[in-house]
Amino acid sequence: MPINSVHPQYKKWEGRWKRCRDAYEGEEAVKAATVEYLPKLSSHTSRSDPKYQAYLMRAMFFGATNRTVEGMTGLVQRKPAIIEVPAEMEPYLDDITGTGIDIQEFIKGALDEVLAVGRYGIQVDVDPPGTDEPRAYFIGRLAEDVSNWRVSGTELTLVVFREVEMVENPDDPYEAEEKIIYRELFLGSIADEQTGQPLEGKVLQSRIWRENPQKKDEYIPEAPIIAERRTGEVDVIPFTFVGTSSTASSVSKPPLLDLVNVNMSHYRNSADLEHGRHFTGLPTPVISGIDPEDGDKILIGSEQAITIKDPAARASYLEFSGQGLQSLETALVEKQENMAVLGARILEVSKKAAETAETTRLNKSGDTSTMISIAGAVESAVTIALQQMAVWLGHDPEQVSVEINRDLLDSTMDPQMVTALLKLFQEGITSKETLYKQLQQGELLPDDFDPDEEQRLIEQAKPDLEGEPMDLTPQARRLEIVRDQTGRATGAVETAGA
Repeated sequence: MPINSVHPQYKKWEGRWKRCRDAYEGEEAVKAATVEYLPKLSSHTSRSDPKYQAYLMRAMFFGATNRTVEGMTGLVQRKPAIIEVPAEMEPYLDDITGTGIDIQEFIKGALDEVLAVGRYGIQVDVDPPGTDEPRAYFIGRLAEDVSNWRVSGTELTLVVFREVEMVENPDDPYEAEEKIIYRELFLGSIADEQTGQPLEGKVLQSRIWRENPQKKDEYIPEAPIIAERRTGEVDVIPFTFVGTSSTASSVSKPPLLDLVNVNMSHYRNSADLEHGRHFTGLPTPVISGIDPEDGDKILIGSEQAITIKDPAARASYLEFSGQGLQSLETALVEKQENMAVLGARILEVSKKAAETAETTRLNKSGDTSTMISIAGAVESAVTIALQQMAVWLGHDPEQVSVEINRDLLDSTMDPQMVTALLKLFQEGITSKETLYKQLQQGELLPDDFDPDEEQRLIEQAKPDLEGEPMDLTPQARRLEIVRDQTGRATGAVETAGA
């Protein structure tokens, strides 16, 4: 079996991945596929026919898929992920890929990919031996670029990545050509250097396959490289799949596939509507009762007088009337509403009737449940990858934790809840730390709130509080109660109770 063979699940899903990918990328990608998404009319001879090209150009692709992905991912990322790693690894978070992408941006990319096509992959790699200041880093792998894999039980034993390599022209330094190569990671046995006998266990090895210049579609492997970490050889493949609900290797249906299908149907209706408008939008002059061979020119316009020798001749305009185009317009509106139901809630027209906050929460819970599941899968995959990086670098993987936001509704805590929390705190039922955490979850305190820093600022403001009595508003009095309970302002309770 050649290295460019693909996994059976890859073969099954690659067409749907491409459809979702093109819809996510937008009009340019969809139109570049020409007849794949917009079939020719009977009058079109080929995709290069000027009439088909004009038909294609007039069509409009409605960017519902991209808007849905960006909107849903934005709900998750309205609060940054909370990442904890060993202190030595913290600088890596600012550039997790070695190419300038930080961990938050990397997580956004993973969320986008899983929502758009239903699959992503995270590989952990390290610089080769001998590199100045070697480091570990993440590589994000698109669904279409993970062409093959093997799993034994729950252990990944082989994975193949399809990559693009830029090959420079030796005769022209400004010219380069893209070449497909395959990178294979596998667990294999190695031989003892002294005896030549195979050692127990398997270790991670990698090798590159490049196309045979003498034979197209035939690839030649380079010598495998044995991976090593600071604590010895590696016995796992540092790669993690990310699906819509787990990190399993099995392929799941893209979450927005149904929406994408409607999006493409909407695109075809748009093409027909614009085609019809193009040919029927302007009235067509009709003149009967004259012979075109007479050579008379009929000039049309308000500054021209039309003279016809034959008194029986008639002139009129032919204009479109009927319901044909209106049915296409109705179809477009119906399909936009279908896309809203299928997931693009951000595209839906606001309801006229007002909803309570609880009704809105219940209505949105079904739409966001898939996104919560995706957030959980990405969280698990990023955690595994950071743990693999920690092990590779000789750190404790138990010190790694990742928490991605699952609170997708922008709902600030109401005043009644704040009052109730303050009462529990005042009565000694909850601690100051619990109060702070609840206020953070209620979005009244920032996610990076530091109690020690806040205490320092309060101490700095203490002389002002000990000066002339202030006429406090009810909101300020509540704040002073909190400060009193934390031992910051002794006169606060008396002021609040006055």
